[in-house]
Amino acid sequence: MQDKVENMSVEYNNFDGFHLFTPGDKMTKGLCAGNYDLEKAFASVIHQVKVLMKHNNGIECEPQLAISPAELQELIASNEPKSSEGAHFIPSAKVQMQIAA
Repeated sequence: MQDKVENMSVEYNNFDGFHLFTPGDKMTKGLCAGNYDLEKAFASVIHQVKVLMKHNNGIECEPQLAISPAELQELIASNEPKSSEGAHFIPSAKVQMQIAA
């Protein structure tokens, strides 16, 4: 088992209040977690990354996002929403994952 995985990330997008996390690199391939509730979206992404790390990479781990839901909510609030065909979203952001094996 590997001690630590560095530089893992997930992509974050906010579509009209829907918080969506998708793969940010090859370590998180297959990730698609989202919810209108940011806390639930965070819980979902952490659970899914744990499952994907074991399935895709054979690594058992306890992932943690390097930003809190409150910090991400601040980032969302500080970005003026953009519009595309009626949907409001902020630019995508990479969110680092900390993995403890």
